[in-house]
Amino acid sequence: MYCLSPGIRAREEGFGLLFYSSKDARLTFVKSGRLLRIEPGPKGMRVLAVSCSGAEGRADRVLAALSKKGLIVELRPDI
Repeated sequence: MYCLSPGIRAREEGFGLLFYSSKDARLTFVKSGRLLRIEPGPKGMRVLAVSCSGAEGRADRVLAALSKKGLIVELRPDI
């Protein structure tokens, strides 16, 4: 499970997800359609969840790309 990195905000749009970095005012558009959704997580965090069954492979690729860009981090099990 992944959550938003510190300083990152995101919202769902018609095309998918829009990420905003308060560090450098960078916007990132992710054309994911309804593949991913943002949900409330533990301790007020916002987590990403896969919302389309059967598309886990595509979701894994999108999540890996977002992680590489520093927009999301893997949620540690001890939280």
